[in-house]
Parts: sequence; C-alpha cells; structure tokens
Amino acid sequence: MRTLAGIAVSALVVLACAVEEPVVVEGVLVDPAGQPVPGAVVALDVFDDRNAQPGQVLPTVLRAETTSDAYGRFEFRFGPTAALRRYVGANTGFVNFSLNATEPRRQLSWFWNFPREMGIDGWVDDETPVRLIALEAGS
Repeated sequence: MRTLAGIAVSALVVLACAVEEPVVVEGVLVDPAGQPVPGAVVALDVFDDRNAQPGQVLPTVLRAETTSDAYGRFEFRFGPTAALRRYVGANTGFVNFSLNATEPRRQLSWFWNFPREMGIDGWVDDETPVRLIALEAGS
C-alpha cells in the first residue's frame, strides 16, 4: 500500500510540474527592415495609475524582464499573482500592461500597451502574438 501511495504522490508532483503557466504575451521584435532582433531586453510592467497626479511616479504592481532569442522572439508566462488580483479587484477586472524593449547597441526601441482581462480562474481572454517593429533612432 505504501508503494502505491508513493507512486500516486510522485505522479501528482510530476503532473503539477508539467502544467505550464499561461502566456500573458508573446511576440517577435524586428528592426525597421523587418529582420529579427536577438538579445533585446524586454520588460513588462503594470503600473497603478488609478489615482495618478500629473508628474507623479507611478507605483509598480508587477515587473518582469526577459531577453529576445536568436529569432527575436520573447514570451512572458505567469498566472495572476496576488498583487495583480488585488489591483484588478479595484480596476474592473482588467490589467493594463506596458511592454518596452531596447537594443542599445543598435539604438532600437519598442513600446506597446495592452489590456488583459482577469477572471476568478486566471486570464479570461486569449493572448495575441505580436510582431513589434522598432522605432527609428530619433523617432
């Protein structure tokens, strides 16, 4: 009986580890010529702007960073955190994300803001893969 219980617990641990976090956003960074940009630093932020005053530095609810791969791809995977749930509870069920990326060597940058809806069990809407084209230097 102990052996079966041990196998059952092991199987549950393996299954729990195999469940991937949901994708919040994924995409590809390309330069103005449409070529992928590897090695760019990509940051995803949620700022609490509910009671913002002009010129105020906004409190950060969430910050995550990654780097684009050899094909310019990036991905952020996570479920709703406790901080996001508190924020969403006061923000009509939506999270407004701010994504920015930089590749300083070539002076490339990307910016994109987008909403996601959160329900009781996680993200309600599906993520949309994006293709972001860099702003020209000085734009």
